Amino acid sequence: MEFLWPLLGGAVGAAIINGIVGYLRLRADRRDADSKWKREQDQAHESWIRDKKTEAYTEFLEEVQAFIHQFSRYNNEHGTTVQQVLAASGVVKNHRLLLLASSEVRMAQRALGMEINRSRRILSQPQPPQPRDPILAELSHQFHGKRDALLAAAQRDLGITETDGVPIIEVIKP
Repeated sequence: MEFLWPLLGGAVGAAIINGIVGYLRLRADRRDADSKWKREQDQAHESWIRDKKTEAYTEFLEEVQAFIHQFSRYNNEHGTTVQQVLAASGVVKNHRLLLLASSEVRMAQRALGMEINRSRRILSQPQPPQPRDPILAELSHQFHGKRDALLAAAQRDLGITETDGVPIIEVIKP
């Protein structure tokens, strides 16, 4: 019977050690699962934000391009009136852009918006410039430069580069 006590003590000791190790492993697994869930949620949120930014940037750039197209048609005497250009400038909205954009994109948008407002003031004069006026050519040049700066800022904000093999956001050309 003396051999029974060490055998019984070893079994109880092993059960206690296995219980402690099991408990510690369960806590570590739970902590790892919580950490993994948090990482997945963060990644899903970042992806959602990036998708919404892409939509907002694309929508805004399409509106800007439509305005630039109408402006160019007026400047090149292709049957567009001053009223049509002014109407196209009123379509350019930036509400979503202001909510989602980085400060660099907002600054580029503001600069472009100032040029659009400048064109509205010039074209709203009692005697607006006629097509092919040098001021219109200068405005057109400013629009394209500011639009390209906005596009570059949006691409940087989205982490899109030409070397990634990912297509660059393209401005819709009517």
